[in-house]
Amino acid sequence: MKKSFFSIALMMACSFVAAQTSNQKGDYRFFQPFELSVNLGETSSAISYPNSHISSGNNIGWTAGLSAQFNKEFFGLRTGVSYELSRSFFINEKDPLGSAFPYRQSTINVPLTFMYHTNGYKAFGLYVGVGANMRYSLDSSLDNLDYKTNNLQWYAHGVFGFRFAHLYIEDEFCSQFNTLFKSGPDIPKANLSTVSFKIGWVF
Repeated sequence: MKKSFFSIALMMACSFVAAQTSNQKGDYRFFQPFELSVNLGETSSAISYPNSHISSGNNIGWTAGLSAQFNKEFFGLRTGVSYELSRSFFINEKDPLGSAFPYRQSTINVPLTFMYHTNGYKAFGLYVGVGANMRYSLDSSLDNLDYKTNNLQWYAHGVFGFRFAHLYIEDEFCSQFNTLFKSGPDIPKANLSTVSFKIGWVF
């Protein structure tokens, strides 16, 4: 009985998606001239240190956001706002005990991404995008090290995703091109990189 109910519900959901994405000719469509979407995902973050004895390990964080996208045939322009929690840790390689210092940062992100849809308006397909985003650090913490984070941070990013009607799955890579920490005595130059896996829904 439960299996039958689940099957009926799944068929109704698929029918609803199909009805929402087809035009009068019966062709499936999904990229509309203007779209809003929400997304939720998991992030993996690491910090690089040029010319330093400190290295970094990856930890898992999360992200959630709202996006607006403008589309014209194969191309699109996307922006939005999101919250992201980045987590990593430091390893002091000069310390024989390998001291580790956990790091975490909460940010508000505002991206701008130029998109290319590989098959135009069809309801199944891949897309790619490149752009830049601004992150504003709300707070950060670093155990036992007095490193102050720059509040305003700039990143380049690339996205790769697959879209099925209203649902999309996406990978995003971000690399910082200004320094993570404010300059000061004995503070190494550092840059943050993140990889995110997101699932989103377009209204």
